Amino acid sequence: MATLRDGQIGYREAMALLATTLTMHVFLTLPQHYIIEGKTAGWMLPMVDFLFTLGVLFLWLPLVKANPHKTIVEVAEESGGPITGTLVGVLIFIYFVFLTVIIMRQFTETVIVALLPTTPISVISILFLVAMIYSAYQGIESLSRGAWLLMPFIIIGLLGVLALILPRANPVTIFPFWGSGIPEILKFGVIKSFLPMQIILISMLIPYLRDKTRLTTVAVGSLTISAVLIALTVLVYIMVFPVPSSINSGPYPLENLARLIYYGRFIQRVESIFIFIWIFGMLVKASALFYLAAISLARGLKLPEYRPLLFPLVILVYGLNFMIPNFPTAVWLDKNIYRSFGWILAITIPALVWLLYKLKGKGGDSHGQPQNSN
Repeated sequence: MATLRDGQIGYREAMALLATTLTMHVFLTLPQHYIIEGKTAGWMLPMVDFLFTLGVLFLWLPLVKANPHKTIVEVAEESGGPITGTLVGVLIFIYFVFLTVIIMRQFTETVIVALLPTTPISVISILFLVAMIYSAYQGIESLSRGAWLLMPFIIIGLLGVLALILPRANPVTIFPFWGSGIPEILKFGVIKSFLPMQIILISMLIPYLRDKTRLTTVAVGSLTISAVLIALTVLVYIMVFPVPSSINSGPYPLENLARLIYYGRFIQRVESIFIFIWIFGMLVKASALFYLAAISLARGLKLPEYRPLLFPLVILVYGLNFMIPNFPTAVWLDKNIYRSFGWILAITIPALVWLLYKLKGKGGDSHGQPQNSN
């Protein structure tokens, strides 16, 4: 039987998995959310989000490095007792399940509109869940290698769409340069942030990282890749669709860009290729979140194995998916619940664990031996 410590991953694979999990949100409605809040300066909000998350991350990394073989759930258990460990595990589980359900609902609705308009949503949901549970069952090594293989296609595909659409871009549409104003940019860059999710991801993946001395490289590298790609996407989207048009251009920003690409007879309808990259990327993202939900619940309940939880959890995700009545509701939950309050949970949990860790004066491992802080 495989355990919760099953598998080890290299720093490149870990960086690809984190970057994919963070970046793929740009394929949904994220660009529009940034433009609604920042107007012509919407592309600056991902960079504010990046700087805010980076600051919090550097405060958190010393604790993670001091406990390289423990997840945040285990650190919480050793610092605050079994009840605290269970509470942290359950909160992280709820966080990941909620995000998985929102992503799945938006994904299935988008597939219906873009590819399969006559296919029942239940069929698409079941196929997606089968692929997701299979990926999660294979473990962290399989997920990270899949992300490592897919990441070049995501980057090339995304940058390719942005480069091919540039002839239609009008730089004048990014003015006034500061959009809704510097105070609003700083405010919404923080209170509408989603990149702090990486803090929880790092805290759960650290035991599986083979070379833990590369932790800072993995964390900063994946965060930088994601922020730059998201900012570039929003910037180009504003230059192609001015702010009033971009807000009302429909819920699929990147597909809207890809549909406009036309270079004669042979370079057109490139959104067909783009959609396949998007589907596989979303599958990796959702599978990673689902896997981490199972891991956090298993660790919080002190179970030695996470795989028996996968089937009950996939039934839970399927049921919650259909409790969201339609696509606009999923977008509303994403914007007003997850993006407004998710960052608070992603920071509050590590802050609580950090405080308990400092108060208890943890300086060694569970056997009282000093730890290597690398």
